[in-house]
Amino acid sequence: MYINEVSSRLITGVTIYCGFIVLVMMFLLAKTISSKLSVKNNVVCTAQLLLFVFIYEVLLKYLHRGDMAFWGSFLSGVFMKIPFVTVIIIEIAFTVFLICEWYSISKKEKNRLSVLSVQNGIDSMPDGLAFATPDGIPLLVNSSMYRIIHSAFKSDYFDVNKLTEYYKNGEFKKGTEIVSIKGNRFLKLSDNTVWKIVENNLTVNAKPIHEVIAYNTTGLYNKYVELDMRNRHLEEVNRRLREYIDNVYTTIREDEILAAKIRVHDDVGRTLLALRSYISHENGDRNQLLELWNFTVSVLKRENVSTDCETTLDSLIKAGGAVGVSLEFDGDLPESERYGGLINHAIHECLTNTVKHADGTLLSIKTIYENGEYRIEFTNNGKSPLVPIRETGGLKNLRNEAESCGAKMNTETKPRFKLILSFKEV
Repeated sequence: MYINEVSSRLITGVTIYCGFIVLVMMFLLAKTISSKLSVKNNVVCTAQLLLFVFIYEVLLKYLHRGDMAFWGSFLSGVFMKIPFVTVIIIEIAFTVFLICEWYSISKKEKNRLSVLSVQNGIDSMPDGLAFATPDGIPLLVNSSMYRIIHSAFKSDYFDVNKLTEYYKNGEFKKGTEIVSIKGNRFLKLSDNTVWKIVENNLTVNAKPIHEVIAYNTTGLYNKYVELDMRNRHLEEVNRRLREYIDNVYTTIREDEILAAKIRVHDDVGRTLLALRSYISHENGDRNQLLELWNFTVSVLKRENVSTDCETTLDSLIKAGGAVGVSLEFDGDLPESERYGGLINHAIHECLTNTVKHADGTLLSIKTIYENGEYRIEFTNNGKSPLVPIRETGGLKNLRNEAESCGAKMNTETKPRFKLILSFKEV
């Protein structure tokens, strides 16, 4: 079946479709030329367009039974003898080819670098970027830079020279300010974002270009503020620590002075007790009593100051002999730096109480060691207490010292006075 044998209604439909394809191909040819693709693409599109224009005009003339002299009677006659199915197949083939060509051109345009793609690229940058002439006329400005200009400066248009003047003079909108980090100036906007403005002079194709970059340093600025707050807190802690150390030194000095005063007080008291015992009972060693008085007088004159604040065991035994009290040891005392002073203090206190209250002549010290714990018992052969013991003065101080050392102190009155110290082995 040839074209001249087909019904007019069918030819009308094919003609309309052919006309639509011609319009699409004209648009595609214009797009190909504007996209500046290869010459091959332009030639192919032009050939397709001419072929469909020819088919479209032949069909159109046939419908109107007009003259087809534009293409020549020979070509028209030849075309009329082509089977109609072949014409349909040609149109379908060119339609498929047209779709593929459209997709190919769109893909090439998408992957092709253009002025618009450059602008879109710099607009997607988080930092502000602008290029201008030396006179301040903008050449290329991204959206981030426009946003910074609109938020910070009193001018809504981009003029490098004006903006530089505003930046140096601090002429900003309300809420915008200059902040400084280690001598560097930063621009802080009303939305609390912080920007570092950097200007460079470039030369492109022998032409001077002024470049302005705004780096987003919000994270860096916030870290600096946090670090600065921590440093100030550390400075305050250091200041308080120095005050604490000074107070500790002062407390240590006061404790040393107090210990020295207590030592002098104990020496004088022990000497007076020895003198009292010697006068009351007329017993004891006279030479030891004189030696004890000489030592006490030298301490009062600061001629014999011991660096050890605690009384040694030898001096305690010697002092006991001076007041007529013997010291009896059952078991070895623990050799401990932590509890040595506490034990000597307890011996001194019990020795004083034996002479002053119990009127005894023997102080017994028994050491028991069981399961890693020491138990030291102090008893005397003097009179038992008639009333409950009130821990004041020496006993109170001894208990405070025991508790500060981590030891326990207990007292018993029946059948006779007993003082007990217990602590774990160190």
